[in-house]
Amino acid sequence: MLFVVCFSLLFASCSSAPDSRRATEVFAECLERNGVEVRDLEVTLDADGSVGTISATILSEGDVSYEPTIRLACTEEVELDL
Repeated sequence: MLFVVCFSLLFASCSSAPDSRRATEVFAECLERNGVEVRDLEVTLDADGSVGTISATILSEGDVSYEPTIRLACTEEVELDL
């Protein structure tokens, strides 16, 4: 019985694919808080949950430039959220 429960938990944790939609939402919220305006934002995740690609058109930046400071901070926020 214990084996079945452990296997079920392991299977459930392995079968859930990283959620790129959620990653995009978290990244967008982070950008907004930091005064960065973007268009056409899309964040994709690798199989391990790390950020794979970030696609965006930067319209304006806040007090701190997007590259690399804000991009790295928002990437870390996404990876910690998932």
